[in-house]
Amino acid sequence: MEESSLCKVLVAMVVSGCVKLSTGASGLNSKQMAGGRIAHATLKGPSVVKEICIGLTLGLVAGGLWKMHHWNEQRKTRSFYDMLEKGQISVVVEE
Repeated sequence: MEESSLCKVLVAMVVSGCVKLSTGASGLNSKQMAGGRIAHATLKGPSVVKEICIGLTLGLVAGGLWKMHHWNEQRKTRSFYDMLEKGQISVVVEE
C-alpha cells in the first residue's frame, strides 16, 4: 500500500472509533527529543455482546441453509419413491 492510503485507512479507523490514539512520553524537558510524542494506534479489545450477536446470527443463517438443503433432499427422496410406487420408474434394468 502507498503511504497516503495507509494514512487514509488510519484516519478512517480513528474517526470510526476502531482505534484510539495515545501519545508516547508524557513530559519532555528541553534537552529531550520530541520523537517520543508520536501518536501510536492502539486497538480496542473485543466486545462480548457484539461477538455473541455475530455468532448467533451466523449460527442461525448456517442452520437455516442446512435445513433448506435437508428439506430439498427429503423432497427428492419422497418424489423418487412416489414415482417408483406409481410404476413410472423402475430400479430393475430392462434386458
